[in-house]
Amino acid sequence: EISPSICNLKSLGYLDLSFNKLSGNVPSCMGNFSPYLEILMLKENKLSGLIPQTYMIGNALQQIDLSNNDLHGQLPRALINNRKLEYFDISHNNINDSFPFWLGDLPELKVLALSNNKFQGEIKGSGNMTCTFPKLHIIDLSHNEFSGSFPSEMIQSWKAMKTSDPNQLQYKQGITYLRSRRSGEYWKVDNSYSFTMSNKGIVMVYEKLQEFYSLIAIDISSNKISGEIPIVIGDLKGLVLLNLSNNILTGHIPSSLGKLSNLEALDLSLNNLSGNIPQQLAQITFL
Repeated sequence: EISPSICNLKSLGYLDLSFNKLSGNVPSCMGNFSPYLEILMLKENKLSGLIPQTYMIGNALQQIDLSNNDLHGQLPRALINNRKLEYFDISHNNINDSFPFWLGDLPELKVLALSNNKFQGEIKGSGNMTCTFPKLHIIDLSHNEFSGSFPSEMIQSWKAMKTSDPNQLQYKQGITYLRSRRSGEYWKVDNSYSFTMSNKGIVMVYEKLQEFYSLIAIDISSNKISGEIPIVIGDLKGLVLLNLSNNILTGHIPSSLGKLSNLEALDLSLNNLSGNIPQQLAQITFL
């Protein structure tokens, strides 16, 4: 187990306990014990229980990876306090919740990975609340129980996916150095953790954060999404990977997909689509 005494390390800036055999609950203090903590990585363990429920306002967390454990319950709403959060991966757990539209208010969030959980319901906001996700460029919702129509209104607000020039994304290249607050020295940290996505039935593994910081991808495969593929998806000109396979989509394949000039992987298999394949898809040279 992870001892709660770890929360006495008030100056900790980087914590990586990944790829071990740690069990038991994640200490409840893990989200707010150090105002300097930038990276929290607990992936590939046997941790159970709930995700830490409290996060101090003004914290420094930029990357949280709790994937491949046995965590359950709902996502804590206090995650909204992580205003610097760029990367959040909770995939391969047993989280039972609705789509966390409220994370769309995080101004720096770029990677949201929720795959292989028990999320359900429609992918949408609540009432008059919008889900802007202004800098989001990777969203993986695959292998859940999402239903309803494709979130066409929501994706129109995903501005970072609308640029086809990677130089305009202005993303950081990961955290490479941490500065000691005592000595002023810089320590090199290892950002060698991986991220996986499914592409045409083949699992793609990005071994380093730097390898996929320019990747723009949507994976909503293996859910219960119905209705037609919206025309507005063609406005996401930066898309490199689009996986909508294994849903119950109907209607025609929109010709607007031909505007996705950067698209390298398109998977629409195992749906109820009809009609002809649009000639415009032939214009995508990387496909």
